[in-house]
Amino acid sequence: AEPIEFPPPAILKPVELWTGKQLFTCMLRPSRASAVFANLETKNKSYNPLRQKPEPEAMCPADGWVVFQNSEHLCGSLDKSQIGGGNKASLLSVLLRENSEIAAAQAMERLPPGPALSVSHL
Repeated sequence: AEPIEFPPPAILKPVELWTGKQLFTCMLRPSRASAVFANLETKNKSYNPLRQKPEPEAMCPADGWVVFQNSEHLCGSLDKSQIGGGNKASLLSVLLRENSEIAAAQAMERLPPGPALSVSHL
């Protein structure tokens, strides 16, 4: 297994804490030496295109626009369809298309058991 390099924690005091986006980024690209890159922009189920003020998509108040750039999770909340819902705009599809089957399988192995099980049964 490849060693995981954690980024600096987002919260330092009273205890060190990482955000979910930081941890998910570590699952995709566990170290700087890893050559796995995924770029993805898509909407999730909570994205509302009929907002009163048309803002940039990434500024969705419901955190409904998901952006990955160079395997870093920049914005948006993930649901099952973004991880591997069987469509072309899922993260595992992008890993498979832009990298290799091995990279997609390794990323899926690093997922916690709950999401990995739901993705494997789609």
